[in-house]
Amino acid sequence: MAFKYLYFPYLEIINDSAYPEELKAKNRADIETGLKSIEDNEVKAKAETYVTADRIPNRWYKPEHNSITSIIADYGGDEMSLVYGILSTAVHGYHFGMGMFKDNSDIITINPEENPIRSKLAIILSSRHLLEHFYIRDQNEKLGFGAEYKRLQEKILSFKEG
Repeated sequence: MAFKYLYFPYLEIINDSAYPEELKAKNRADIETGLKSIEDNEVKAKAETYVTADRIPNRWYKPEHNSITSIIADYGGDEMSLVYGILSTAVHGYHFGMGMFKDNSDIITINPEENPIRSKLAIILSSRHLLEHFYIRDQNEKLGFGAEYKRLQEKILSFKEG
């Protein structure tokens, strides 16, 4: 199961025609390195079967489990369920943020980088999102900020043009 968890993203890239061949070749080599590191022959055989299958499942934990929570129910406990509930929110937020803020979210690095396209877009989208919440509250509580909403909306929409 650990091999499937670690190498599922590599297999997704290998099986996706949108990725360049150089990246696919690197992922194949990384998978081979991972397979060589498995010492237990039974586990290695399962991993090789997984890697060479004609089609990979849409989630790393399938078909053995239907969800991550079912894995935790089988192998974890109440504390693990609580921890998963907290940390899973952070991970999903991270992936959402990467898609929103990074120009190329497929390249993961710990080094600082400029993302001139997505950073501007993220500011516009998050500002618009906040503005819509502001408008709903204004309408619901009759705060009287309708003119300010329109002014800010026009300003945000003008960013798209410039």
